[in-house]
Amino acid sequence: MKSDNVKHILVADDSAVMRGFIAGELNAHGYATETASSGQEVFEKLRLKKFDLLILDLLMPHTSGLEVLAQIGTSGPPTIVLSADVQTATKNECRDLGAKAFLNKPPEKDLLLKTVVEVLGAAL
Repeated sequence: MKSDNVKHILVADDSAVMRGFIAGELNAHGYATETASSGQEVFEKLRLKKFDLLILDLLMPHTSGLEVLAQIGTSGPPTIVLSADVQTATKNECRDLGAKAFLNKPPEKDLLLKTVVEVLGAAL
């Protein structure tokens, strides 16, 4: 059973190194994390469990982060998008699809944690 005070975060990125880095930082700060390496895996995990937050890479094989955003819309958990694509049009498209925040890859530890706290606080 999920403890009310521990926030559960799904980290989705096709890079094992990036998943490990983000999940490790979040775990070290008291968050419970699970990871997904593809958009399809995100859908599977969201069907099985309720997450408080989704951290989502845009460029993943088969089902992109944009496709995930478009399909889950506002019915999914609040989402922070990660991408090396820093174009304003991409950021705007993510926000239009429901993303709460956008971080450039690789995210700085402090900015990652600050953004997670802000998005989780806004979701309460």
